[in-house]
Amino acid sequence: MDSSEYDFMVCVHCMTYNHECFLEDALKGFVMQKTSFPFIIIVIDDCSTDRTAEVLRKYEILYPELIKAFYLFENHYSQKKTKRPYLDPYDNRSKYIALCEGDDYWTDPLKLQKQIDYMEAHPDCTLTVHSANWRTGDSIYPEGCTDVVSKDYSVEELIRCGGLHFATASFVFRTELNKDWPEWRRKANVGDFPLQILAGLHGNVHYLPDKMCVYRYRSEGSWSTNILKREKYIAFQKNKIEWMTLLDEATGHKYQRAIYDQLAQHFISLYLLKEISFKEYAIATNRSGSRRYGRLLKDFVRVRFPNVFSALRVFRFLKR
Repeated sequence: MDSSEYDFMVCVHCMTYNHECFLEDALKGFVMQKTSFPFIIIVIDDCSTDRTAEVLRKYEILYPELIKAFYLFENHYSQKKTKRPYLDPYDNRSKYIALCEGDDYWTDPLKLQKQIDYMEAHPDCTLTVHSANWRTGDSIYPEGCTDVVSKDYSVEELIRCGGLHFATASFVFRTELNKDWPEWRRKANVGDFPLQILAGLHGNVHYLPDKMCVYRYRSEGSWSTNILKREKYIAFQKNKIEWMTLLDEATGHKYQRAIYDQLAQHFISLYLLKEISFKEYAIATNRSGSRRYGRLLKDFVRVRFPNVFSALRVFRFLKR
């Protein structure tokens, strides 16, 4: 379809929950965008218990033609309920989708223009991403992808890089991707990493070296903070193994080594926590490109014969 057949060139998705202290930065980043095309911003407040809704209402009143807000009366995330009914009417009228959670923010007023210009000139490009700064408290530093050249990423590179290589707030992708939900994507408890891989399977994923957003790392209530809790981290690791195993099967094992290299640390952690069997750990190691057999043996002794492992560690220390 030609761009003229859409009401909006871009639909911005912003999910927010208890982001009272952060959301204004995100909203300012949206409304400062200078574009040659129309775009709309959809903000969904997932039943916040702080003053997030007040912050959102202020901007909704100031920018009624630009911001469409939804205030949910029950938390959809905790109930694993989809927010698609709120997004689909606008996505279906937009050629592209841009992402930014309520605790992250954009810093370049030309961010959308730069990414859309590239994608319009390269029809095979399904997703553009860009460099970002990470923020913890008041400290801002470069992290994730810091490449200084514009480049395409292959599917294997995307898998090996992992979900934190690119900031979700840097994503602009073709709306068609949100109509394709293979089983492995539906099973995933996270959205950004599977989306990168799906985009790579459908076309080119292009990286721009411009630093145009900030990702808040381990801010209060964020995913990166919640994942530190033991039970949540174990659940996250098991889910990642599940959906990436399905991805391996769906792609005919074409990217098996990259997948199991990416999963290696999760298998190690789960085995040491006695959440999976040694057999599962050994099979995963064999499928990995690096095949860490020395580590496999060491971990087997560590779990099955902890006294022997401790004695060997003491012996090594005494020999120094």
